[in-house]
Amino acid sequence: MINRRVGIRIPTKLSIPKQDFSQSWEILESALNHIYAEDTEKLSFGDLYRTIYTQVLNRNGEKLYSAFEAYMAKKLDEIRELTFTEHVLSDNDSFLLEMGELWKKQSDILKTISDLTIYMDKVYSKPNRVPEIHELGLQIFKKHILMKIKDQLLNSILADINSVRDCQELDLQKAHLWKLLVSMMETITDTKDTFYLNYFEPKFLNDTGLYYKKSFTPTDKSATECLEKIRVLQSFEIEMCEDYLNKDTILKLNHVLEEVLYNQKLNIHVPELIKISFEQDNYELLDQIYTVSLSDDYRLQIVNAIKSYMLKHCNNSEPKEIPKKRYLYAMQWTARVLATYKKCHEFLSNVNFGSVVVRKSEADNETETKAYNSAVISNEVFSEYLNQDGKRSSEFVTIYLDSCLKLSIEKQKYKQVKQDLDAAVKLFKLLQEKDIFSQYYQQQLSKRLLQQKSSLDLERWLITQIKSEMGSLFTSKLEGMLRDVNSSIELYKTFQNTTKEAVAGFMFKPQILTPTSWPFQAPDRVDPNFKLPETLQGIQDSFETFYTNKYNQRILKWSHHLSSIEVGYQFAKTYHEIHLPIYAASIFFLFENHDSLTKDEIQDMTGLPDVELDKLLLSMTTAPRSKILVKSPPSKIINSTDTFAINEDFTAPTTKVKLQMIIGVVQPNNGTGEPNKASIMDNVERERQEVTNAAIVRLMKSERHLQFSELQEKTAVQLAQRFTLSLATFKACIETLIEKEYIQRDVDDHELLHYIT
Repeated sequence: MINRRVGIRIPTKLSIPKQDFSQSWEILESALNHIYAEDTEKLSFGDLYRTIYTQVLNRNGEKLYSAFEAYMAKKLDEIRELTFTEHVLSDNDSFLLEMGELWKKQSDILKTISDLTIYMDKVYSKPNRVPEIHELGLQIFKKHILMKIKDQLLNSILADINSVRDCQELDLQKAHLWKLLVSMMETITDTKDTFYLNYFEPKFLNDTGLYYKKSFTPTDKSATECLEKIRVLQSFEIEMCEDYLNKDTILKLNHVLEEVLYNQKLNIHVPELIKISFEQDNYELLDQIYTVSLSDDYRLQIVNAIKSYMLKHCNNSEPKEIPKKRYLYAMQWTARVLATYKKCHEFLSNVNFGSVVVRKSEADNETETKAYNSAVISNEVFSEYLNQDGKRSSEFVTIYLDSCLKLSIEKQKYKQVKQDLDAAVKLFKLLQEKDIFSQYYQQQLSKRLLQQKSSLDLERWLITQIKSEMGSLFTSKLEGMLRDVNSSIELYKTFQNTTKEAVAGFMFKPQILTPTSWPFQAPDRVDPNFKLPETLQGIQDSFETFYTNKYNQRILKWSHHLSSIEVGYQFAKTYHEIHLPIYAASIFFLFENHDSLTKDEIQDMTGLPDVELDKLLLSMTTAPRSKILVKSPPSKIINSTDTFAINEDFTAPTTKVKLQMIIGVVQPNNGTGEPNKASIMDNVERERQEVTNAAIVRLMKSERHLQFSELQEKTAVQLAQRFTLSLATFKACIETLIEKEYIQRDVDDHELLHYIT
């Protein structure tokens, strides 16, 4: 074995006089024979260095360089024939061992020769732009050794690697040999790259893909077995390759493993694995599925699969709606959605999703980094679920909020109600049709406030949450309603203190409402002719006088269709407090001075029209739980001569009783001034057109000229926080603004719109 660290002492006098090239080469050739024979003990490296120096100095550098090249080529041909015999070539283990030993020897030999030719490299090789002797030796080694046995070498290494893969046991001795051979291939250049990059790495990656493609059939294994098998194979492969491959190749290897093991094998089991992890509440399994690969494409695929499962689960677990119990169904539906959201959010929070690089669009290669976590995934899924039917979701969420807020009147439930409301606000943020939500919420808030069925503190808190999400413009009417209620409370206290005699025996609570804030229609046709009972009329007159004196610039109009009254009455067996609309109460009060009355007599005393009176009398005599009057003759048809009296035998399981109104005879406005569902959607569409008109005008005023499609896109972006702009609404608004001469179409280009100044 040649000592790598050969010490060469440069003589004081370098040139050797009277030595021609032939004599010098004989000396050098003999020395080279000893070097290749690993017999260098008797060589004088100083004399050899001086010999080469002299020939280069005598302008024989080219001849000397060619002699070295020819010698090494011939020598390596001889070594190849002697080393790689038929026996060695037929046995992979022997072949790889011989190849490794040959490379180590040749590396040492080239190092020794290059130490002798330092002067020639400097004076001849560099100026003439030819490889230095060490690099020349590597090129000759590639040409006369590697290229002659290239296929045998590559196939033997890969066969050896596959044998270790088969037994799944690391072999450090083999790994050390592979590392030596890989180092050899990385050292030897080939055109612009290395032998390793041009020949070994492509074949290694291709053969690895083929090996794992045939490693097992995914359909023969269960989903969990397939995942575990892939995890074991991947872990072993990476651990093995880290011992002999560079980091760049390992990165490429990961891509190959991802394509073969994940996209071709695990992919068919991903939906089942995600289903198992959710159903068994096994977040560790989900974490294994997600972290088994670091690839952004794979992880994005898993995230999409998780979202797909969650959305499918939400749709499949939705109970069938019962039309006659819509309020109850809406509460149950929303409670189920909230429970599912909470469960999914908590479950996913155990997985560290991290950031994923995603393409912004399929059309280009522009990417962005998106951070995924439990909240992001849950919000995306439930936003899609809720907005599949945005109108229904908006209505159901408001019904749930309404039911929660009505419970807040009980102090012991206050804390729980606030927690439920806080959870429900998360759903509100996911709704796209927020204007529909607003319409329903205004309607239900007005009922709660007027009927005093909720905690004002919680009402304010919830409106603050909505305001933080949507802004003050969205909640201005809601805040206006609360201001009216608060000012009405203060006004009532003042009135009560100044006119105690006028309200003796009654708890009179006036509500002074600003028409623009409340979602009610104007006082309906019943009010102008309606006659209040004498006692109630006296209270009303007293309040009017008080209010006019306090606010002489304001006009007070009574909306009796919104009023209600609670009357205490002792029936024959039980005492009850009956909650009645003011119109029904006016009928009930008549029997304070009369034992019985006909329909005509009741109508004369109350001033109620036929349709309204029939509805009320029918409700008070036939409603299952509130038959507080009896009719003679008994029937469901009201005639002018029918007589009515208090049903003294009436009884109920609770002290408080609310009059049930018969639905079949309710007029389109429900007789209360409250808009029905169709009316609510009409209001929504009208408001959408107003908001859209304003957005279009703002954009056109700024841009001056826009194409129809561009204007539609920009308008939709501006309104996205409130609702999803439909093409029909946008077209209708465009036509309206053209008629009002805010904008006009271009004469030549019908799609181009101009702002009219």
